[in-house]
Amino acid sequence: VNPNLRLPKELQELHLHFKAEGREYLDWDSFVDCSQIKPRTYTEISEAIENRPEIIIGNVSQVDFDQIKEKIISAPTIKGKTKKKFGFYK
Repeated sequence: VNPNLRLPKELQELHLHFKAEGREYLDWDSFVDCSQIKPRTYTEISEAIENRPEIIIGNVSQVDFDQIKEKIISAPTIKGKTKKKFGFYK
């Protein structure tokens, strides 16, 4: 989490810290912001990959995905209908 952002503790808790070690697609320790979902159309994603195939850097493991999913499900900052639309609703 960028310390210059001075996020409230509730939002900081919605960021997952992923160490680069063991994740070949990361060059350095990083955070996944699970406080929001940014919807993109299939066309947007497809065109981005077609124009810049190097943007695909790897895949998250099932364990990492499950952690991300749980954070998104618990995020009070994301509306239930948005979670449901993307399959992140219990």
